[in-house]
Amino acid sequence: MNLGLLINIQKSIDEYLGRIDTADKEETLSSEATAEQVKEAIGELNERKGKYAQYLNELKESGETQLLTTDPDGFHCCYNVQTAVDGGSHMIAEYEVTNKTDVRHLNTVSEKAKEILEVPVITAAADESYDSRGDILDCLINGTVSNVGMK
Repeated sequence: MNLGLLINIQKSIDEYLGRIDTADKEETLSSEATAEQVKEAIGELNERKGKYAQYLNELKESGETQLLTTDPDGFHCCYNVQTAVDGGSHMIAEYEVTNKTDVRHLNTVSEKAKEILEVPVITAAADESYDSRGDILDCLINGTVSNVGMK
């Protein structure tokens, strides 16, 4: 979670208010939304903005980099293991433990695996959570033939 999220919410509020102002000047507001609907939408955006501002304050005060909101009473944020396995020996050639999603890890792990296996080209298979066109392009440029399920 970062300050960019709060900026995006404020931008949405400003854009929404701008559209309402324009519609009001053109006297088309009544056909688009009622005053109550407008107040409700702005209220929801401000509520969300306040919640995320509170999260940012909690992170700042605690010194943590992550805030678990789904189960604050028990568990910690989970970790994700990226693994490259040699197709011939079925041995793990490279791994990386991270608390981030799969996106943008295919090329990084593939490059390390090529170095360890001492090969210029490898083939990688990954599920759709690795569906980053930029990462797939980097793989191709760097000698990794990637077979990725696309969303």
